[in-house]
Amino acid sequence: MSHLSILRTQFRDRAVLLDALRTLGYEVNPSANQKISANGRARTVEFTVTPPYSAPIGFIPGKNGYRIVADWFLIQLDRKAFTAELTRTYAYLTALSALTADGFSLVEEMRDESGRIRLILRRTS
Repeated sequence: MSHLSILRTQFRDRAVLLDALRTLGYEVNPSANQKISANGRARTVEFTVTPPYSAPIGFIPGKNGYRIVADWFLIQLDRKAFTAELTRTYAYLTALSALTADGFSLVEEMRDESGRIRLILRRTS
């Protein structure tokens, strides 16, 4: 049985969130006033991504960060895996942006089997 789920996140920066989704290979549909619905409930979202063979996943701004709106019964992705990968990519892009702004440049990047990312940086100035 379908139902609408709303997941709270700590994603505060819209531009970084959009970059993270694109980095993960999703095409972002930024049209305003899109609706995600299930069982007669509907939510208006700011933008969506649509995984292959799935219903769209929507994002709405909240007080403490963006919220993910989706009917996970119609999505061919594991909810926890999707949010974990999005969180990891968002954190990576946020850290890289902040470190670059502080005068560091990326020298080397390594990923282990668990998905953990290790960055080696050098201060450029």
